[in-house]
Amino acid sequence: MKRLLVCFAFWCFPMALWCQPVLPEWLTSYPGAIPHKTNMGAMTAITYTTDASTDAVSAHYKALFENQNVDFAPVSNRFNTTVHAKDDCGDLTITITARGTGSSVRVSCATKLPPAVLPAQTGSYEDRVEAMKQQHEQRAAQLGIGRALPPAPAPPLIWPDWLVHPKGAQMAITKTRDQAGVPMMRTRFVTSVPMSQLFVFYKDLLTKNGYEVYRGTVQTGQTQSGIQQNAHGGVEGSWYPDGFPGPRIEIRVDFDRMHLNDPITVDIRFTPYAFAGRPGRDSQK
Repeated sequence: MKRLLVCFAFWCFPMALWCQPVLPEWLTSYPGAIPHKTNMGAMTAITYTTDASTDAVSAHYKALFENQNVDFAPVSNRFNTTVHAKDDCGDLTITITARGTGSSVRVSCATKLPPAVLPAQTGSYEDRVEAMKQQHEQRAAQLGIGRALPPAPAPPLIWPDWLVHPKGAQMAITKTRDQAGVPMMRTRFVTSVPMSQLFVFYKDLLTKNGYEVYRGTVQTGQTQSGIQQNAHGGVEGSWYPDGFPGPRIEIRVDFDRMHLNDPITVDIRFTPYAFAGRPGRDSQK
């Protein structure tokens, strides 16, 4: 049984690497934008930002689709517009997200894997496993999987104009460093806005501007008299301007209060991080 499981594992890897999808040539980026390409095994993606509005970007892709007689059926919500289609490359997805007055765009294509074909049962078990392992490593090298990535500097330490006070008030923003010595920007203020509204406001703000929100909570505490209250909470998200992996920006918003009906203290931290680089597969052996 162990032999079967090991053989299956090595056999699956080449199938997952069957074909690196290539985005169709006609699917050009919005004029003037500089796309960043990412290869992830069975998926190819490009990301870019543009000063154009989401409506203008959507119209750009609609014209491209119509020229190729491909159905253009966007689905929109308050955060972004998404288009799904089928192409020779596989499953095509376009996501257009508002970023300030401009747009953040991601275009990806995931390959359609062919039916599995078992290799011919020739040679010893050990020879077949070794052959499949070599096939996997060769295909991974061809696709650039596990290739070395050079270090990259942190994004600029510039407070985004969309990261604002929930009531539009001015915020005192200071430059400082986190506990590890990484340069950051920070602001703290007190507000009467309910904690549940603060949570929704900043979660939506991060999502609309292309950040992936990976933490979001509002937790209940208790006063000495036993009264339940929203005591503290927060939202935290990250954005990779050049695609993952690479330099990133972390935004963390925390809010808390000590007593029921007290104003709420809001603490916002904006921290860009450099990318340390990644060694290639050969250097890890």
